[in-house]
Amino acid sequence: METMLNHAGIAAGLPGAIPSGLHGAITAEPPGAITPVDHAGIAPVEHGAITPVEMPKAPACGNGHASGLATLEGTKAHDLVTVFKLLADETRLRILHYLTQKPELNVCTFVGLLHQTQPAVSHHLALLREAGLVECRRDGKHNFYHLVPARCQMFLDTAFGLQH
Repeated sequence: METMLNHAGIAAGLPGAIPSGLHGAITAEPPGAITPVDHAGIAPVEHGAITPVEMPKAPACGNGHASGLATLEGTKAHDLVTVFKLLADETRLRILHYLTQKPELNVCTFVGLLHQTQPAVSHHLALLREAGLVECRRDGKHNFYHLVPARCQMFLDTAFGLQH
């Protein structure tokens, strides 16, 4: 179904007035003329059909800092983005969830819990280790992982503005 717009961009048949300052802004059609609109809602425009209209500038909002609000430095923001991207993966989120329930788990246990291959689980654990959220302890052939509570708490404090 094709929508029709009049010369002011108002859908035909719908009430509406031409905003002040826009009279004569579109010169392709006389007032009251109907322009067909394509499926994306864009009316065809011929070269030179639209004359520029100067829009009012938004009022200045001061120096960009609301009084009394702490800023988030670029480094902290980058660290938070990295952590939240890691946590956006369901497998890594589940790994952290399991580690909140047990002080330490080995890779073989994660393989069974997550129903994934050992290389896939090891990859997720390596990413969490690189971010400093988990640490690894090797015991013979097995790697045991545990949370780094201070690092996890630091990210929570930064993300939610908590102060101790």
